[in-house]
Amino acid sequence: MLVMMMGFSESEARLGLRACQGDIQRAVAHIVQRREVRGHDQDLYLELDKRSLTDYVKLMKLISCYITNLIKLEVIKNVFGLRDLTAGYNVEIYHSISLL
Repeated sequence: MLVMMMGFSESEARLGLRACQGDIQRAVAHIVQRREVRGHDQDLYLELDKRSLTDYVKLMKLISCYITNLIKLEVIKNVFGLRDLTAGYNVEIYHSISLL
């Protein structure tokens, strides 16, 4: 097949020629356009994967900070025997812990 001699795979040539009713020039244009669209789609998927990974890393860092602060709070509560850090005179301690 002439389309395959231009460097296209057999399946691309067959599908392109079928889509363009055997017109070789239109089939080649069709195949090239589909490749460009597919390449663009793959680029978008890769970009989305990168964004998703970046968002995931940010979320994990945030969760890690939150858990670290909870652990610090529990340790300080246990050391000082405090029940409610926001009650009365413990407000200053609570504020100090939040600055850690």
